[in-house]
Amino acid sequence: MTVTATRGAPGGPAGAPVAGCSGLSAALGEPMTGTAPHVRRLVAVEHIGAWPRKVADHPDPAVTALFDRLRADDVILLLIRRPGREGRCDADGARTVYV
Repeated sequence: MTVTATRGAPGGPAGAPVAGCSGLSAALGEPMTGTAPHVRRLVAVEHIGAWPRKVADHPDPAVTALFDRLRADDVILLLIRRPGREGRCDADGARTVYV
């Protein structure tokens, strides 16, 4: 996806095109504070199925145990899923982990 704005970014020439969502947000004067965590270490684990807003509240004890172990070492656990529907129901398949 390509997003462009024609209102120049702050500090840039007026009317100069800016690319990307952050450029468009800056051009529109939107707040630039995001919701992504500011952490030094993060582990993202592919997960099949739904999960609660907070990983610590997950009903699967294996997930909450992993969350607790990582949190003790100041590491954030993120649950992720693949885009689309392919492979979502394969509970016994391989998982992807990003460290």
